[in-house]
Amino acid sequence: MLKLLIENPILNILSFFYFLTSNLGLSIVLLTILIKVILFPFMVPTFKNMKKQKALKPQLDALKEKYKEDKKKITEEQMKLFKEHGINPTSGCLTQIVTIFVLIGLYQVIQRFVSTTNLSEINADIYFQYLHFKSLDLNFLGQSLSNPDATYILPVIAGVATLITSMMMLPEISLEEKIIKKTTKDPMEEMAYSMQTQMTIIAPIMTFYFGLTLNAGVSLYIAVSSVLTIIQQYILLGNFGGVVPYTKLIKRKLFKK
Repeated sequence: MLKLLIENPILNILSFFYFLTSNLGLSIVLLTILIKVILFPFMVPTFKNMKKQKALKPQLDALKEKYKEDKKKITEEQMKLFKEHGINPTSGCLTQIVTIFVLIGLYQVIQRFVSTTNLSEINADIYFQYLHFKSLDLNFLGQSLSNPDATYILPVIAGVATLITSMMMLPEISLEEKIIKKTTKDPMEEMAYSMQTQMTIIAPIMTFYFGLTLNAGVSLYIAVSSVLTIIQQYILLGNFGGVVPYTKLIKRKLFKK
């Protein structure tokens, strides 16, 4: 079902771009941009909720302080506050699932192109005869897209871009208020905060590792997609989120005398 509804249409779009450019690397870039543009509206509800919750942070903090001994009451009051301001915590879940399936389909198509040894298998899923492949050039910027990136450029770009997007999702906190003074007393909040911070580090490391081990065609997709994610998040958030404060913190930690 996934192949019929998602993979095959993506495969045909990539084939069309290759028909126009005769360059698989450029076709992957164009396809990634197109997919990101199509999926952009699906990201809007989630980020709208994030912005609303950010605006309500002082009120949410006040509720935690007022009912700090009653977790159930905090939850009830938070849900009431969300309802008053039109925030649905579960909105965007379905669209995120759709987005994940599309990205998986995109990955599978690119993987199929760069690892194929039989073009007739690809041609069998192409809708139009004029898009059928007689040959396929896997070279892009001096290297084969079927092999890992020997220059490490794509893995580095993907890793750095993922780090930036992860930091953008962190709260725009005051370093003195949250990190240095450690004002929060809630152990669950501290644990969630700690896990979020750890994932900010782990995600780019994993992305970099995958970029090293996967073929350059997939690495190209990951790198382009990661850079485009920065642009999309900036458009939706209106700023770089936690990048600036956490960059200051890192500098302070590194150059602390």
